[in-house]
Amino acid sequence: MLVRTLASRRLFSSAATAAAEIPAVTTYSKPLRWLHWVQAFGVIGAIGSVNAAQNQPKTPEGNKAKADIMFAHKSLGTFVLLTFPLRFLARVATKAPPHLPIPAVFNLGAAATHLALYGGMLFMGATGVGMAYASGKPLPFFFTSINVVANPPQPDNAKQLYSWHKRVGFWWQFLVPLHVGGAVLHVAQGHKIMARMNPFI
Repeated sequence: MLVRTLASRRLFSSAATAAAEIPAVTTYSKPLRWLHWVQAFGVIGAIGSVNAAQNQPKTPEGNKAKADIMFAHKSLGTFVLLTFPLRFLARVATKAPPHLPIPAVFNLGAAATHLALYGGMLFMGATGVGMAYASGKPLPFFFTSINVVANPPQPDNAKQLYSWHKRVGFWWQFLVPLHVGGAVLHVAQGHKIMARMNPFI
């Protein structure tokens, strides 16, 4: 009995020592780091382009520029939607670094902001693609168009999707500067926040 107890203690001690020697995760996985910045480019580009399109003058030249900018907006939005499953899988399949040493309420706020950003990417992309499908128009995608449309078109559905897309999008865009501002605040406080998402390390 004594021998078994000693052996068990040695076994647990060895396991604890081995676990302690495993380095702590300090960055997100490399695929997730790359996807973060690739999607950031898509999200910022989509938001910037739609605001630029809305500010074009109501002239023939302005209307032409608006159409070209909206082509880019829709392309970027579709790109974000297509890469969303990859990012989601990379996030749930890999271990994340621990929370930063800040009060729990701030970590809770950061988690809520991230959740809203994820949800917004999915919602905005899905409603944008759904709008194109229901309108019966090909979906722009950079140098081509995806010609999968409703036949016959569904103008009422397209109008409803547009309404939700525009309404949610107006408020959702403010999460991006909020997210960036949070990162800047962490850097100002000396937290190694950027290293967690640096794809080159």
